[in-house]
Amino acid sequence: MTSTAPRQRAVLVLRFVYDLPVGEVAELLDCTDGTVKSQSAKGLAKMRHLLTEPVTVQRRTTAVDPTGRFIAGAVQGSEETGEQGKALLWDGGTLRELPVAGFAPAPLGVNVHGTVVGSVTRDHRLVGWAYENGKVRVLPAPAGSDVTANAVNQRGDIVGVIRGADKVSRAAFWLAAARFGPGSAIAIAGDWIVGTSGPARSDGVIAAARIGPNAAGQAVRWNTGDHSPEVIPGIAVAGTTEAGDAAGVTTRTEPSPPYRVATLAGRPLPHLSPGRNYDVATAVSADGRVVAGEELGDKATRPIVWHC
Repeated sequence: MTSTAPRQRAVLVLRFVYDLPVGEVAELLDCTDGTVKSQSAKGLAKMRHLLTEPVTVQRRTTAVDPTGRFIAGAVQGSEETGEQGKALLWDGGTLRELPVAGFAPAPLGVNVHGTVVGSVTRDHRLVGWAYENGKVRVLPAPAGSDVTANAVNQRGDIVGVIRGADKVSRAAFWLAAARFGPGSAIAIAGDWIVGTSGPARSDGVIAAARIGPNAAGQAVRWNTGDHSPEVIPGIAVAGTTEAGDAAGVTTRTEPSPPYRVATLAGRPLPHLSPGRNYDVATAVSADGRVVAGEELGDKATRPIVWHC
C-alpha cells in the first residue's frame, strides 16, 4: 500500500481498513463522493498490478557518504535459493557491482572518495573488506576471528569490530597506509600507538593484535593526531603508556655474550633474578606503573612483573 499516492492510500485505509462508508470518507477528507470512488478504484487497480508483478531482485541501501554522491547497498543473499548476494555502489545515480567474493556481502560504510567497507561470509567466518580504486582487499585480523568493518572516514581510516575465538567482541581500527606509512601497529593507549615500520606489513595498520616484541621492522610510535611515525631507537617494542612511553626489549652485545634487557621509556628495567640476564617486557599499563614480561631461562620461561 505504501506504493500508492497519499490521497489514494488515505481513501483505501478509511474505506477498507476502517470500513467507513463513502460519504463519511468524503467528509473526513473534504472531497466529493465521486472523488472517493475514483481514488478507491485507482488505488485498488494499482495494488492489483503490484500483486501480479513477477518478483524481481531485491536491492537495499545501507550507507551514504557525507556529500550524498556515493550510496552503498546490496542484493541480499539467500541460502534457500543459493543466491550469493552482491555488494553495490551508486556513484551519482550510476550503479556498479563491487567484486566482493563470498556469501551475503554487506557494505556498511562509504566515504567521500567512494571507498566502501563492510563484511562478507567466507568459510563460515565474517571477513572485513574494503573497496577502493576498483579493488577489494581483506582487512587483516587475528586468525579464527569474525570481522566487521562498520565505517570509513575521509582519510581512509576504518573502524569496526573483531570477535575473537574467545567470543569477546573488541573495537578494531585499520588506519590508512597513506597516513601512517607501511608497518604494523602492536599496541595502543590513549592517543599513542606503537608498532613497526618496515617489511612487516604494507597494506595499512591494524591496532588489534600484538605481534610480539620481535616483530620485523623499525620500532615506531604514532600519535593519532599526527601523520608520520616517530622512530624509537634501539628497542623491539611491545606496548605503550598513555604518555607515549614505549615498553619492550633491547638486545645488547656488550658485555659478551649478547643479552636482552626489558626497557621502559628508554630506561632498562632491573633483572629480578640473580644470574639471569634475558628479560623481555611484553606489556605495560596505561599509567606506566606496571610492566609485565618474561624471564628467559636456560630450560624454562617464567612470567615476571615490574612495579615502577
